[in-house]
Amino acid sequence: MKFRSCTRTLLVAVGSAAWLALVILSSGYSDGPSLFRTFALGFLAAVIAVPVGAILSWLVRHEGLIGRLARLAIVVLLFFPLFLHVSLWDAAFGKLGWLTSTQGQVLEPVVSGWTAAAWIHGIAAAPQVAVIFWLGHSLGTQSHEEQALLDASPLSVLLHVKARKVLSLTLLAMAWVIIGCSREIAVTDIYRIGTLAEQIYLGYSMGATGLVIGNWSSSQLRFASEFVLGPSLIPIGCFCLLFVFGFIQLSGQSGQDETWKPPRRIKPRGISLLLGISMWSILIIIPFANVVYRSGYIVRPMGGIATGGFEFEQLSRSFQRAVTEFGAEFCWSITIACVSATLVLVITISTAWFAVFNRIVRWTFILISAFTLAIPGPLIGTTIAALFSETQSSFLIWLYDRTVFAPVVANSVFCLPIACLLTWLLFSGTDRQTISSIQVDGGTSWSSFWELGVIRNAWPLSGIWLLIFALSFGELSASQLVVPPGIDTIPRLMLGLLHAGVDEMTAALTIVIAMIIVLLSLAANSLIFINSETANEYE
Repeated sequence: MKFRSCTRTLLVAVGSAAWLALVILSSGYSDGPSLFRTFALGFLAAVIAVPVGAILSWLVRHEGLIGRLARLAIVVLLFFPLFLHVSLWDAAFGKLGWLTSTQGQVLEPVVSGWTAAAWIHGIAAAPQVAVIFWLGHSLGTQSHEEQALLDASPLSVLLHVKARKVLSLTLLAMAWVIIGCSREIAVTDIYRIGTLAEQIYLGYSMGATGLVIGNWSSSQLRFASEFVLGPSLIPIGCFCLLFVFGFIQLSGQSGQDETWKPPRRIKPRGISLLLGISMWSILIIIPFANVVYRSGYIVRPMGGIATGGFEFEQLSRSFQRAVTEFGAEFCWSITIACVSATLVLVITISTAWFAVFNRIVRWTFILISAFTLAIPGPLIGTTIAALFSETQSSFLIWLYDRTVFAPVVANSVFCLPIACLLTWLLFSGTDRQTISSIQVDGGTSWSSFWELGVIRNAWPLSGIWLLIFALSFGELSASQLVVPPGIDTIPRLMLGLLHAGVDEMTAALTIVIAMIIVLLSLAANSLIFINSETANEYE
């Protein structure tokens, strides 16, 4: 696998984006500081996400329980919405957290600001980084390294093959983490980090609704009201373009390398067990223990002194409230997610299929994916709101004010690039010889698409639909601004609750939402990887 061109592309793109950022900062644009904060938060999060994700991808290759637990952690957390990660950690360290309560200052978080924002973004991105590293180590790895060992020394292979590959994957993963920080507002709004997306959202909230949640200072509010987007999307767009291009170049090897072999399984050792326990503690045990304990945490006076502790009765009451009080929010979120996932999948399966085999369609596919990936979530919402505010059509006004049309469109645009990359990864491994045999028998491009693209991949496409559904269910940044009056969703509800702190009911609601996402992810994983038997029918 040739990583040299990919590495050069990444280095050139990163250098260009850094240069553009410096130009913007030095030229006095009002959004320069926001761009700097976006890149700074992304870099700090990448410092956490890349090592954790690399370790996870290494643990996945292990035999036995260690490998299975690592895969389970990735599958469970891969599409967790950011507001859930905020709740999982604020349940202990944030306002009203059980650990904060033991310090005697329930409204003074133990950890907040940049530290908390970088940590949560990094932990949230770690499973996604693990997928990138796993993909890089799985496509053509063993065969190319074995071939290189025949012609060079082990040290030369390490420096020229493995090191180059790790560098490419590291830069690709860092770009992805920065992209994530540039699109989301759930973390930055809670901890008051003025990234590009947050400034767009805050400025719109001040102008359109007059409602600003959070303890923003007067100078921060004045800056948001004067915020101009300007050319800040150019460096973000460079990162998105390099990521999409690098991902497609990487994943495309699965359909081109005839000598592909999966990497060797690693036998567990003491260090593997220690790292596995550490990863599970950081990603699963500690955060979920936080919300479980906070759900049953209660403060009672004992001897005239307020004393906190855990009670199962309180835990039961919290779960009862979480399940019974928010039925309408769950119904609206499920409806929006269902329609959005269906719309996105219909759009992406045809474009991704023809992009695999047609150069013009491929570059169009890359540019559209990069463009939609570069748009911050709040900018999608504000654009939709602005378009509908200019219309005089009573039908369009009815769609905007009385239906879920606007949040469905916002969700679809936000989730579209992720769906494009997933379907591309699925279709890139299609056997070209099978397509040629169908065309020789008189089949058309559309018949090969239907037989090999849709019918053959029916189960994996169903799994991708579930993943997009899970992503849409927890989407907040784009749809937050365009939800019609009288309709509320789970992400909007959680954002409001988290501003006040994680109490026992919010913690219990977090567990309920997490269980839904986990079930969706496990079902999607099962559907995606049962395709081998179906594929054999066409071999």
